[in-house]
Amino acid sequence: DLFIADTWGNRIIGYAVHDQTHEVIAGGESKVAIRRPRGMVYDTTTEYLFFTEGDNPPQKSQRVRALGPNGEIIDILGGDSSEFNLVPESASQTTVNYPRGLTADKQGNLYVSFRHVPAILRLEPFSNSTLSGSVQESDAAELSGPPEYEVDLLAGHKSQFGFMDGEATAARFDAPFHIQYVESFGSVGSLLVCDSNQNHVIRRVDLEDGSVSTWLGKPRKAGSSLGSWSETQLSFPNDVSYHKSGCFVIDANNHRVLLCTEDGQVINAISKTGEMV
Repeated sequence: DLFIADTWGNRIIGYAVHDQTHEVIAGGESKVAIRRPRGMVYDTTTEYLFFTEGDNPPQKSQRVRALGPNGEIIDILGGDSSEFNLVPESASQTTVNYPRGLTADKQGNLYVSFRHVPAILRLEPFSNSTLSGSVQESDAAELSGPPEYEVDLLAGHKSQFGFMDGEATAARFDAPFHIQYVESFGSVGSLLVCDSNQNHVIRRVDLEDGSVSTWLGKPRKAGSSLGSWSETQLSFPNDVSYHKSGCFVIDANNHRVLLCTEDGQVINAISKTGEMV
């Protein structure tokens, strides 16, 4: 099945591929209200759909939330405040500003990126714990729920924008819009990060040591040239998805979808006739 974040409709839609039907599963007129859902990741173990809620301040609801199998919505990170205040021992007490990208690794850790904060947060579940944060239920159900999380700054800085590759919090981002976990990159996996605004690159965060490197594009040089990974130029990349055939990148200002192949080349993923290559 597919989950669709209808951001400006303030709802999430579930789409059943086998019979091509769909329904609103969060937000809308008949469900618990949500605001500006964007990044999403589904946990097959707990059957919870995690999603970000974020908007430009002073709008409220700057959160990561979880939608449960019975329609219940649980706050994981953030709240109504747009102040970025990290509380390492408690994600539910941490407040954030405009969370946007969201992904998860195979250990159940969540990773969050932001529109206005040049940093990547890691949410690590406490062992043998059950979430005790705010719960809104669309029907009465006893919750086992996702666990409580502690939170740490994985890479970047909460307020220093720019471009710099390097170790963990010494690295600098400009606008890390969206992120994708890739298990096959590195010994414990890596994050691919769309670093947009002025940087126009895809960054790689190695989860073994937190080091940040440029994976695709030329830093602070927007363009449209294609070739090898090192030769390709991007302009405002804002989404990335890894597949067994390669890595797909939404190159927004160039109005194209790119495919980064395993042999180190970058090509248009969609032909001029609208067909996948």
